[in-house]
Amino acid sequence: MRTHRQKTVQITLTERCNLNCVYCYETNKSTDVMSFDVFREIVERAFEESCDCERVEFDFHGGEVGLVLDELTHYCEWLWSHKWPKPYRCFATTNGTLVHGKWQDWFARNSERICLGLSLDGTRDMHNMNRSDSYDKIDLQFFRRTWPRQGCKMTISPMTLPYLCEGVIHLYGLGFAVSANLAYGPKWDKRMLAVYERELVRLVEYFASRTDLKVPNLLDFPIERLGHMVLTGIDPEPRWCGCGRHMVCYSPRGRRYPCQMFMGSTGCSEAGLARIYELMQGKVPLDDPKCKECYLLGACPTCYGQNYIQTGDPCCRCSAMCDFRKLEAQA
Repeated sequence: MRTHRQKTVQITLTERCNLNCVYCYETNKSTDVMSFDVFREIVERAFEESCDCERVEFDFHGGEVGLVLDELTHYCEWLWSHKWPKPYRCFATTNGTLVHGKWQDWFARNSERICLGLSLDGTRDMHNMNRSDSYDKIDLQFFRRTWPRQGCKMTISPMTLPYLCEGVIHLYGLGFAVSANLAYGPKWDKRMLAVYERELVRLVEYFASRTDLKVPNLLDFPIERLGHMVLTGIDPEPRWCGCGRHMVCYSPRGRRYPCQMFMGSTGCSEAGLARIYELMQGKVPLDDPKCKECYLLGACPTCYGQNYIQTGDPCCRCSAMCDFRKLEAQA
């Protein structure tokens, strides 16, 4: 049996959020909060199903987990109080606006057992455009001090695209490494391509002169895999994530999905879930015929959940992003 490094278990404690981000793809949120009984069953099942993985990662999601910190801290302390058959780690994604006071004390005490990943969209103006004027509600130094090796997640909207390079440099100046991506929710017009190219060129010029810094992911396109599919006929990496296989997601009520993108909160239809599970479990190829001759195929990322939302088929890539991916490869 092949052993995989990690099984990722996404746990959606709540779908509620205290912000209204311009690119949010969760359009059908419930007010449910995951109960302790549901959480316990998820954890026990995760370890039972981890026989082909070296460790388990529990990723706590929202909505915004800051709204349910009483539950999050209680559930983590229960998890940590038991012995489990595999190593595991805990991670939570947050907008940071509610992590203050006693919660900072709790996370600081437990910083080696749980890590918070902060969503931060660039400069103050950029972040406020995207994320409900929330920049000054975040204690940035707390995150930087408590998890110095954890970067931040920067989402780029059409409104903030013209300031992309400035935003990345700003976050590096604060001490954060940056994982950035174009937002999935908005429509990306081809007229934005020239702006994206200009900003990527500026990033190339900046990081070429700053070899002391880790290159951001936008300049880390896996070029070693370019042409692999066309030249050999073999896809070097048939899937881009463990979605449905080594990744599983649970809703607040304990409903199981291949990943968070397939939950009802995103507007996904429940009718196709059986077929989606077949695809995700490798019973049906995930190929998109229209991409087969593309030289970038072996290196071009895709999100199966977004494919499903936009095209009705997790295998069918959204072609609107093709030219943007080409610019990333060029950069």
